[in-house]
Amino acid sequence: AGQQEGPGTCTFADGDIYQGEWKACKREGRGSFQLVNGNVLVGFFKQDVPEGEGLIFSADRLQAARLLDGKKVEDISPEMAKGKALQLSLPIPPAKSESLLRFQKGANSKSDQEPFPSWRIWL
Repeated sequence: AGQQEGPGTCTFADGDIYQGEWKACKREGRGSFQLVNGNVLVGFFKQDVPEGEGLIFSADRLQAARLLDGKKVEDISPEMAKGKALQLSLPIPPAKSESLLRFQKGANSKSDQEPFPSWRIWL
């Protein structure tokens, strides 16, 4: 009783947001994970762990990469990533507003240098 089941949204203490499918309070099925820096990961989960194909988009959506089991496989064009998302029936994340991007870049210049930090691909 009281366990998250089905579609839902969770906002974590650090500001990251997961929207997608849940089973027994764990990410299970399709979902998107928006990091506080604006990067968005879309993919599949099994018992809270990324499984299979996925994609990551930079906050401005001008960069993208293909993921496999939560690990970066290769950089791809945003157009290719959008096509792959449609093929996999995954959501295509909208870009964050420019004013919010400028604010976040000022607060964390590391995001300019490393749009997909390896330590934060999937949690």
